[in-house]
Amino acid sequence: MINHQASEQMIGYLYQVRYALALLLDNDNSDFQISIEKFDDVAFSKDGLPKQLIQLKHHVQRQGNLTDGSTDLWRTLKVWMDVVSESPDIIDETEFLIVTTAIAPENSAASYLKKDQKRNVEGAYEKLRNICLKSENKEHKKYYEAFLKMDENTLKCILSHICVIDGANNIEDVERTFRKQIRYSCIPKYENQICERLVYCIIDI
Repeated sequence: MINHQASEQMIGYLYQVRYALALLLDNDNSDFQISIEKFDDVAFSKDGLPKQLIQLKHHVQRQGNLTDGSTDLWRTLKVWMDVVSESPDIIDETEFLIVTTAIAPENSAASYLKKDQKRNVEGAYEKLRNICLKSENKEHKKYYEAFLKMDENTLKCILSHICVIDGANNIEDVERTFRKQIRYSCIPKYENQICERLVYCIIDI
C-alpha cells in the first residue's frame, strides 16, 4: 500500500511510473516507445517523434480541480504551447492528454475538451481567453500572457488535439489494474517480484 505521509511530489512520480506501466501493458502498437519525463510526464513516440503527450495530475492531500483558472490546467497549457512554439510540425501528428484524478466542472473549458458529446473546442477557447482577460491571478500572469500572444488559429489547433480524462484512477487503483494483467501471465508466488522488476524497467527507460 502507498504511504500517505510521503510527499505529493514523490507520489506524483510514482504515479507516473505506475501509469506508464499500465499503459505499456495495455498498448497494442509495437511501433510505439514509451518514455517518462522525456517529451512529457509520460509519452508515446515513434521514430523519435512524440505521438501522444500525457500530463498526469494526481491529488492526495487536497482536492484537485480543473476549473477555468486552475493551476493544473494552465501550467499544462503553457507546457504544450511552448512545445508547439518550438516544434510547430508536431501538432498535426500528436495527441495531448490531461489525465487527472480531479473532476472537470460541468461547462468548464476542461469539460469541453473531454471526448464526449459536449466536446466544444471553440467554447473552451472562449472560456480560457476570458480568464486571461479578466483574471487578477498574478501567479498565472505568464500563462495568460503566453496564451494571448499566441496565434488564435494555432491555439485552437492545439485545443483540438487535447483530450481531458478526469476522474482517473488514483495511484493505488492504477497498481491494481496492472497487477491484474500480470497475475494472469505468471505463477502467483512470482507476482510481486515481476511487478517490482517491471517498475524498475520503466524507471530506467
